[in-house]
Amino acid sequence: MTVPPMPPGAAPEHSQLFCRVYRASRSGELGKGRAMGRALVALALLHVGAGRPDGLWGSVKMVDELLAMARDQVKFEIKNHKVKFENRGSKTQGPPGQAQGEDLVVLATFDGATGTTYSWRAMNDPVMGGRSHSTFEVEGSEGHFKGTCAVVPFLNAPGFCKVGTQQSLFSPPPHFANASRFSEGALYLDVETTTPEYGGFMVAFGATNAKRPGGAMHHSAPSFKAGFKVPGTARTTVRVPFSDFSVDWSDFTGRCDTKDPNNGYQHHCCSAERPDVCPRADNLDKISSLEIWAEGVAGDFDIKVFSIGAGPLKDHQGPLMI
Repeated sequence: MTVPPMPPGAAPEHSQLFCRVYRASRSGELGKGRAMGRALVALALLHVGAGRPDGLWGSVKMVDELLAMARDQVKFEIKNHKVKFENRGSKTQGPPGQAQGEDLVVLATFDGATGTTYSWRAMNDPVMGGRSHSTFEVEGSEGHFKGTCAVVPFLNAPGFCKVGTQQSLFSPPPHFANASRFSEGALYLDVETTTPEYGGFMVAFGATNAKRPGGAMHHSAPSFKAGFKVPGTARTTVRVPFSDFSVDWSDFTGRCDTKDPNNGYQHHCCSAERPDVCPRADNLDKISSLEIWAEGVAGDFDIKVFSIGAGPLKDHQGPLMI
């Protein structure tokens, strides 16, 4: 089997990873569909081309994580194609607009409701050389995310686990409900946790028109991120003000107030002095992804997510409902 050349700038030690992923895609290990398997090699190319410390990319855990991601993506693409085929004769619908009165918009649920139910996928830092691990399962009408955020050896700092909405390689990103009228409000998280002491919970959302400042190293599309705390073990609605989110967060820490160790780039949080990193109303009208993170703090975590929405900063009583 002839393996295509490595991408420009890739280090020699990356070749084993690339060859394994490529051969798996050709042999069918990643699932049925040769064209789809080849397309998923782009995932390996992106990671391989990024470059990392010597020996890191030879990690078996990293390769297994990448292969698991690729297999999951193939399953998602097959399911997505099947749904499109079944709905090809149905009337085209506009973007979702689930709202309850004038004080709430629901972005995501796990109850199968049309327009707010999405496919989610977990990813851990072994793709970057770490040792964190997590699982995500939809149980009834809740998404259950749990695992352990561990220290990344070469950074000597905690890594990350995350779960996010899944996106097709062959279709535009999902279009969530329009939350622009709450640009001065907050993101609502209807959650329950058995680990309220865990201090590394974060939430992020992408937007098709999001832009971030240059100068820092990044391995994903721009997104707005903020930390949050769950006050106890009872089910509750956590409100994360949109003014807490910043598009200028560090890939090393997940935070917007730290300096990158590789080049000294100083990140910035949303403020009156730096409005360019704050989410705007037009970003909230173009939300394209949602993510829950456990990042930057070593330890075990366990959180159930019932729904994600947006609303005013004032208290919202009761769970989010469509």
